[in-house]
Amino acid sequence: MNNRQELIERLSDLEHKQWMIWSKNLAENEKISLERFNRWQQLWIDYSDLTEKQKGQDRVWAIQSVTIFEDWLRGLIR
Repeated sequence: MNNRQELIERLSDLEHKQWMIWSKNLAENEKISLERFNRWQQLWIDYSDLTEKQKGQDRVWAIQSVTIFEDWLRGLIR
């Protein structure tokens, strides 16, 4: 795995942790459907335990972050 891929995986793990905090907070403080609660509850697991498809949803956001950072390093963003 190259450095960029490793960074994407680390950021994906962080994104998943952030989502878990957000979704648990929402589930505790807002009225959500039982169906949504059950679906989310199945995903309240470590990033490493997700399926590749589920990891891909976190990677979408990580890749966007890495791309922005790469653009900033190239001076495309000031």
